[in-house]
Amino acid sequence: MQPAQPTLTPERIDAMLAAVAEVCMEGVTEAQVWIKAAEDVEAFERASRALQTHCRNLRQTIAMKQRFDREQAALKAGASRAAEAERKEIAKARKSAVSGLYWRARTHLGEMVWNEYEENHAEEIFNDLDQCLSELSTEDPDAFLATPFEDLIDRFSEEFGLGPFNPDPKPPPEPEPPPRPRQKGYDPPPPGSRYAKQPAPGSPSAEPALRSSA
Repeated sequence: MQPAQPTLTPERIDAMLAAVAEVCMEGVTEAQVWIKAAEDVEAFERASRALQTHCRNLRQTIAMKQRFDREQAALKAGASRAAEAERKEIAKARKSAVSGLYWRARTHLGEMVWNEYEENHAEEIFNDLDQCLSELSTEDPDAFLATPFEDLIDRFSEEFGLGPFNPDPKPPPEPEPPPRPRQKGYDPPPPGSRYAKQPAPGSPSAEPALRSSA
């Protein structure tokens, strides 16, 4: 069974580039020694070409290392921006959920207060209740969201002397029928109605009726 090939992780790639750079640097050092020890022009030119090759390889390796570092920095910056955007989206959704539960409980409890107390006491009690509800939703939003709506209503109902939880403390009134449109002037009854004005005997309008009855 063949051993598993090592994964090219960013750490391993960085180590490989560093190893290649060290090899190139060793070649540069050896070429410098060859140049100094050259006995003729031909040996000097060979050593010079070797030095140029090792220097070019070293420059390319350093350039690859710099590009690799830039790519890694860009990836980290992108991941950081994505994480920050996700964090803000989660915070926005939680804030919206807390606000929705707060206003739902506030409206429900407000109707219960105004049904339970007289007008001169209801406003003061409702203001105190609203302040307690607002503090509860801002001090620990997670615990506030985790509380079932019925338990939240029962808690404040008991604290402020309201009745037990009622899903609909103030049923909406039945809708009134739409008003009939008012007509200008007098609208005469339809012909043939007993309320219609009968023509006087002998008038032209009564002759057709007399002929028809004959």
